[in-house]
Amino acid sequence: MNFRMVNKMNSELDGEKLKEILGELSIKRPVFESEDDFKFSLAWKIKEEYEEYKSKIDIRLEKKLYWKNEDEEKEKNQRIDIFIEPWKIGIELKYYTAGFEYFDTKNNEKIILANQGAENLKYYDAWKDVERLEEFVREGFIKKGYSIWLTNMKSLYKKEEDHKMKKNKPKYYDFRIWDGREIKPPEKMEWGKNLKESTIKGRKEPITITGRYKVKWENYYESTNKNGKFKYSLLEVLPLGEGK
Repeated sequence: MNFRMVNKMNSELDGEKLKEILGELSIKRPVFESEDDFKFSLAWKIKEEYEEYKSKIDIRLEKKLYWKNEDEEKEKNQRIDIFIEPWKIGIELKYYTAGFEYFDTKNNEKIILANQGAENLKYYDAWKDVERLEEFVREGFIKKGYSIWLTNMKSLYKKEEDHKMKKNKPKYYDFRIWDGREIKPPEKMEWGKNLKESTIKGRKEPITITGRYKVKWENYYESTNKNGKFKYSLLEVLPLGEGK
């Protein structure tokens, strides 16, 4: 095994390396057809990055995890988007889209993205991924995790001035993922009062975040077409007491 291979193998995937991989991926695949497309493409790119010793790296998609907490009768099971051995790294992805049309000249295909809307639910689901990764770390399924949000929905990352919201805060306020938001643990996120349960079906429960995070949105790809600016945010989930 040559020096380059040894050096890379000792360089376990981390946040900076993952950003580098995303940068390379943005050149080859600036726009994805779906979240599954994004998931597979990122996993494949990680695999390519460590191609020299592919027999040492195992990447699983939608790996199912099982466990039972002492205070719960039923066994829990959840899937993790990307699971990487031998490092026990878990990655959760979200791909939120506004209406956008793109022709991929490299792959000779047209991609049409739907206007998904429902920003309030997307805020919730983004932090739910972080909460799940924290639980996976506590249960020992992963040593660390990464939550990646990729979007061309400007409303998700554009920060609104706090003074504009003092009189009438939106009911999703606790879950906002705007650029620059800092989480100082423990932070409990709940919906605002007098919210119809039908509008948050399956997402009624509060979310509690135990780690410290700062949301930073970075450029992924930009087109002159409407809704053509894509940004991503990457949060690293570590065991309590480690990191920031």
